[in-house]
Amino acid sequence: MRILQVAWMRDLDGALTEAKRSGRLVVLHFQLAGRPLCRQMNEETFVDAEVARRLNALLPVFVDLAAQSDLFDRAVGGKGALGTAVVDAALDPVSVLAGYAGPRDFLRLLDRAERGYAVLKAAREKAVDVPGLYALGDAYRALESPRRAEAC
Repeated sequence: MRILQVAWMRDLDGALTEAKRSGRLVVLHFQLAGRPLCRQMNEETFVDAEVARRLNALLPVFVDLAAQSDLFDRAVGGKGALGTAVVDAALDPVSVLAGYAGPRDFLRLLDRAERGYAVLKAAREKAVDVPGLYALGDAYRALESPRRAEAC
């Protein structure tokens, strides 16, 4: 039996360019090397066949948190050693998951982002007045992107 592996990218700019071209979402996964929960997620979550299949259908980018803490703060928020953000081609967070996630929770993150992205795009287009901004905030809240929701 062949184990499907996640085809992690390391080039964020290349992933964002491809996202613009293809319309796919980018999955930024942040880790600090050597942390036990990071290792556990690699050994349990990313070896799951469905997780790997779904990630490979998107644009998965592995990010060394030590080198890109500012990007972590922008995409996930705050400080931490582990987190995942599904973002669009403009690097705007669609859905966020701070910390560890097993396969089921990780798949829920991907489901939430993929199902809710069309609603989010429509809300962004209508966010030209106060009611539109509230609707955009509600769309971000439904996608579990609390920092973006609060900003609206």
